Amino acid sequence: MADDELHMQDVSEEEVNAMEATTNAVKQQRKQHTSLQKRTPVKLEHRHRAQSIIQSKALDELETEVFETGLYENSDLSTGSSYGVMGAEILYSYVWWSIFHALPAMVWFFPLCEMEISGYEAAAFVWFSPIFTLIGPIRRAISTPFGLMVLRLLSIVGVASFQAPTNKSRLLILAAGNLFVMLGWVANWWNMSKLDRHRRIYLHLLGYLFFLAVRVWGSTFNYIYMSYQLNNVVSVLCVPLAIYLYIRDQRTPVISHELSEPPRANTRYPGLLATGVGFGALLFLTGLLFGEVSVIVRYSVVPIGEQGPQPWPWGLATLCALTVGLLGSGHCRDLLSSHPWTMVGLFFSMVFYFMESYTAFFGGLILAVYTMSLLPHISKRLVNFPSGKVFPIAMLSYFFLLLLSVWVVAYKFVPGGVITRERSDAMHVLLILLIGMASRKFGSEHESSKMHSQKAANKKSTLFGRFFRRLSTITEEDSEEWQETTRGSTTHQVRARELIVAEEKEGRRFHSKAIKVGVAIILLALLGFASRYRPYPPMPVEEHPNIVSGGIWAFHFGYDNKAFPSMERAAQLILNSEVDVIGLLETDAARHFIGSRDIATWLEERLNVYVDYGPGPKAHTFGCLLVSRYPIVKSTHHLLPSPEGEIAPAIVATVNVSGSLVDFLVVHFGNEEDNLDRKLQAHAVAELLANATNPIVMLSYVTDRHGSRDYKTIVEKGNVNDIDTTDRKRFCEYIFYRGLIRLGYARISHGGLSDTEVQIGKFRIPSSPAEPDHSTVTQNPEDVPAWTHFPDMFGKLFQGHYYDESRHHFHMNTPKYFKV
Repeated sequence: MADDELHMQDVSEEEVNAMEATTNAVKQQRKQHTSLQKRTPVKLEHRHRAQSIIQSKALDELETEVFETGLYENSDLSTGSSYGVMGAEILYSYVWWSIFHALPAMVWFFPLCEMEISGYEAAAFVWFSPIFTLIGPIRRAISTPFGLMVLRLLSIVGVASFQAPTNKSRLLILAAGNLFVMLGWVANWWNMSKLDRHRRIYLHLLGYLFFLAVRVWGSTFNYIYMSYQLNNVVSVLCVPLAIYLYIRDQRTPVISHELSEPPRANTRYPGLLATGVGFGALLFLTGLLFGEVSVIVRYSVVPIGEQGPQPWPWGLATLCALTVGLLGSGHCRDLLSSHPWTMVGLFFSMVFYFMESYTAFFGGLILAVYTMSLLPHISKRLVNFPSGKVFPIAMLSYFFLLLLSVWVVAYKFVPGGVITRERSDAMHVLLILLIGMASRKFGSEHESSKMHSQKAANKKSTLFGRFFRRLSTITEEDSEEWQETTRGSTTHQVRARELIVAEEKEGRRFHSKAIKVGVAIILLALLGFASRYRPYPPMPVEEHPNIVSGGIWAFHFGYDNKAFPSMERAAQLILNSEVDVIGLLETDAARHFIGSRDIATWLEERLNVYVDYGPGPKAHTFGCLLVSRYPIVKSTHHLLPSPEGEIAPAIVATVNVSGSLVDFLVVHFGNEEDNLDRKLQAHAVAELLANATNPIVMLSYVTDRHGSRDYKTIVEKGNVNDIDTTDRKRFCEYIFYRGLIRLGYARISHGGLSDTEVQIGKFRIPSSPAEPDHSTVTQNPEDVPAWTHFPDMFGKLFQGHYYDESRHHFHMNTPKYFKV
């Protein structure tokens, strides 16, 4: 199928200069034929069709031009290359990518809460809205500059959806925004001349790089969906932006019928199905691994104490690799279509997936170059097919792969999960193969020989001769129109040569500016990283250096119970609780369907603390994170035995508490119904506890009741104590310890931030191993020193559950204190 590229390298500088000279020589002749042309009774459509064949720079036999109309008649080719237009397109593209990436995370919230398929996944079917372009009135409506402006204005609802009061209304409005951006995408790419389409594809992808750079400033988060103020500002600014682009579009040649006209056959390129499926796979790979610059860093995570990349500053290398892939793609088209390039993608995909630390990360950087280099390449093939046919295929491929990425990790809660369990390796291979099918070129040995001979002949001929050989591709159906259009005149020949020269110049000028814009985006990201730099490590308050507290909380991926981002409120809760070390579960949000966010980095910078994140996303867990006010000396990451249910992660970290080493074990057991898993996991955890040589605190989510089989295994074989054996109304969260003196125990209501409370235990490091533990329980804070008290802002002792979700409060008969 036709590869709709500008082929900036096909015409040399000498040939362009020669064409300019010969053009001046025939301008007088052209004027003589102008009056004759005006008197020629030729339909405008016929003239445009003939002109399109002439102007199409088919100087490479790999290209077959889709008929175009309105080719630069009385238009300024440089309009689309001005910095103002490029900036406006990039800003709108940023809004587009924000809306598009927000929908998977919003849909994910509902099955997350119900622990099964919820039915709200159907909202993703708005991505198939380009199929409506098969309907003539709709196609014609969006094919005009006014129609495109209306779509841009309507898409603002996708940004403003953040203001909706309920999760369901927010999902509905965000889905509507996605419907409009998808139709706008079609109108923006399919309804333009070749030069403008080329520029808009690159600007759309530069907008993606800008989208990533903006997230650097938000510590991996997109703040238009976290801040009401910024959301309002962006929503308002989108209105003049859409109007400005409408004014620009008025000056741009429009090809209204191209949305539906089928391309000519070209057996050297993939067909509609392969192109659509491959583009969908490439779009998904972009979101999967490069939805945020720190994602591949988190895939390469290693425990504390080992050498490995960190999001700051290595995330900048990801953005640089993506930029090189995008801006370098125009200089190696033959390589991009070759089998070796597909093998490069496949090889480094496996390096990235199976290796660790810097080896995996650098494999991910090569994969970033591979991914971004193919996006403009396959995009230009995509637009040669009817949008109403190829785009639904592309989005079906994208949607299927998105579901597959859920199935490989949430296999416990979906039908057929036993087949897809932990098969991310197969998913990566499938991705590269599908992309390779769409990017390849092929043909018979005879065709290849013929092509080689033609190339050799072209090198020996002049550009003038090469150009007129293209005229033989006009079909018999068009020959009469062509003869009528060009009868008795060389006007079109001269005009075609002028257009080729103008295109070449404008193409070079645009790419020169695009490189500068790409560098500016990298500098913007660099400034973002610089603003996040911490010159000094966090310093804990050491008013009582031998006191340490530990907490456990299921973080719910940074979303509250109404699907709104809870990061700032959660950070405030952690600060107000004054906990020193806390284990956060359900924190692996570096996945595309959860929003590609780095919760560990955000908390580290917001709270000025130390963090240990792991195991990474390739371990197929839902995440485990240790946050500490004290330095983390070393750590180990573990995957507990899970033959039946979801994978259980664990972190064992050694923390330097004012010169004393204390171990903390954070663990998330599997599901309650998986009896064998829980049994094996309890024994594995007990072994980790028994092998600890330092005082240790276990911050756990055990999914079993007090006094159960697994509870006893942990206590007896792990040689640890329960912080409060009198609290029998616990089911999941437990705090165990050994080698410390217990001082206090509290349970704080979740306040609507999660479905799980926060538990905190307070301990004192003994002066000697022989010092006895505190055995007496009291609920009267006056019975213990004031420096052992929990913060007053959570109220006082509260009996039973505290159901008010507007605030956090002590509950379940806590706080409790311990004394000798």
